[in-house]
Amino acid sequence: MVLQGGVDFIVDNFSDFVPCAAEVGQYFEAAGPNYEGDWKLIGFKLLKIFDSSIVRASEYLQVMILSLYERVNKMNHVQKLTSMYDQTSSIMCKRKIILAASKMKSTTWLSALKSTYKNSDPWSRRALIYAMRALPQDERTFWARSASKRTKGLDALILSEIR
Repeated sequence: MVLQGGVDFIVDNFSDFVPCAAEVGQYFEAAGPNYEGDWKLIGFKLLKIFDSSIVRASEYLQVMILSLYERVNKMNHVQKLTSMYDQTSSIMCKRKIILAASKMKSTTWLSALKSTYKNSDPWSRRALIYAMRALPQDERTFWARSASKRTKGLDALILSEIR
C-alpha cells in the first residue's frame, strides 16, 4: 500500500527531484493502483510545476511531466492538456499530450485531431494511430480504412493493431 506521503512529498518538493525525474515517473506509475491520495490534486499541482521556469527551460522535464498524465490517467485534467497542444512547439510534448488524451478517452478532441495525421511528423503520426484506439469502433474502423491507403512500415504495423 502506498500512503499519500511519497507522491505528495515528491510533488511538493519537485525541484529536489529533478535529477531523478525518470524515476519519479516510474514511482508514480507503480504507486498508481495503491495511492490513497487525490490524483486529481496531484495533476493540478503538476500543471503548476509545468508552468515553472525550471520546467519551461527543459523539454525533457516537460515531456516527463506530460508522460505522468499518460501513466496515471486518474490525474486527468485532459481539457487543460489538450488546450496546451497548440501552444507548444515541441513535437515530443505534442506526442505525450496525444497519448495522454487517448488514455483519458478524450474522443471528441482526438476525432478533431484525425485530420492532422497526414501532415504530422513520423512519431506524432504513430501516436495518433495508437490514440485512435480510444475512438468508438465504427469511427476507428472507418478512419483506419482511409488511413491505410497512406501508411507503410511501422505506421502500417501500428494501424493493423487498432482495427
